[in-house]
Amino acid sequence: AERRDLTVNALYYDPSDNTIHDFTGGLQDIDSRTIRMIGDPATRFREDPVRLLRVARFTAKLGFSIEPRTAKPMSKLAADLAHVSPPRFFDETLKLFMSGNGASTYKLLREHQLFDQLVPQVAHLIKDASNNAARLIEQAFINTDIRISSNQRVTPAFIYAALLWPAVEKLAAQYTDRGNSGTYALSKASGEVIAKQITVTAIPRRFTMPMREIWDLQLQLPRRGGHRAKRLAENPRFRAAYDFILLREQAGEDLAGLGDWWTQYQESDEEQKLKMSELLSNTGNKRRRSRGPRHKKEPQG
Repeated sequence: AERRDLTVNALYYDPSDNTIHDFTGGLQDIDSRTIRMIGDPATRFREDPVRLLRVARFTAKLGFSIEPRTAKPMSKLAADLAHVSPPRFFDETLKLFMSGNGASTYKLLREHQLFDQLVPQVAHLIKDASNNAARLIEQAFINTDIRISSNQRVTPAFIYAALLWPAVEKLAAQYTDRGNSGTYALSKASGEVIAKQITVTAIPRRFTMPMREIWDLQLQLPRRGGHRAKRLAENPRFRAAYDFILLREQAGEDLAGLGDWWTQYQESDEEQKLKMSELLSNTGNKRRRSRGPRHKKEPQG
C-alpha cells in the first residue's frame, strides 16, 4: 500500500473472504471526502512531480478536498514539473482534461500554481481571471466537459488550440504591428508557439496540424462573401473552427455576430445560403469602392 500515491486508491480487496484491507486510512478518507498523500507529501512530490497532477485530478474527479498537509507544499513544488519528460507530461494532461472534469481540474491547477507549468507562454496572460484569455480557457474546459457528458467526440487538438490561442494571438499582433500581413503573422506565431510548447508537452504532429488549421480558419471564416462561404463550410476543419468562433464569443470577444451568421448559414437551405453570401459580397464591394487605393506591405521577419 505504501507504494501507492493516495490513501483512497490504496485499498485492497481479498476475494477469498470478500474483505477490504485498508493499511493507510483510505476508508476514513473516503468517508470524509479527503485526498491525502501517503507518506511525507513534499518528499513524495519531489520523488515524482506528476503526483502533483494526480492529486488535482483525483480531487476534481471525486469532488473531494485536499488534506491541508498534502496541499501545503504543492504550490512551492510546482516548478518541479519542469523535470517531467514532455511525452509523459502530454499524456498526463490528457488525463487531466479529457475525463469530464476539466473545468474543476483547471481551477485546482490554477489555485496551486500548477497550470503555469503546463502552458508557460500563457501563464502571464491569464493572471487576471476576468480577462478574455482566462475566460476562453475556462469556457473551453466547460464546453469539453459538456461534450464528454453527452458522449460527443473531443480531441486534444481543440483543447490545445484553446490553451495556446492567447499566446498565438498576442504574438501574431506583434508581427502585424511590424507591417506583416495577418496571414503571415498568424502562421509565424503559430509555428513559434507550438515549437516552444512541445518542449513542455510533446504534442504529436497529428494534433498540431489540426490546431494550426483551426487557427488559420479564424482569419478565413469572417471572409465569407460570394462563393467563399460554401468552400469554407466544406473544409474538413470547418466544424472545429466554427466551434472555436463560438468559444471566443462565449469568452466575451466581440466578433460582430460572426458565430450567429455561421449558425444561420448551416441551418439554411441552399437558396438562402446563396442569398446570405451574396449580400455580404455586395456589401463588401460597395465598401471597397468607397476606399482609396490600397498598398500592400511586404512580409517581414
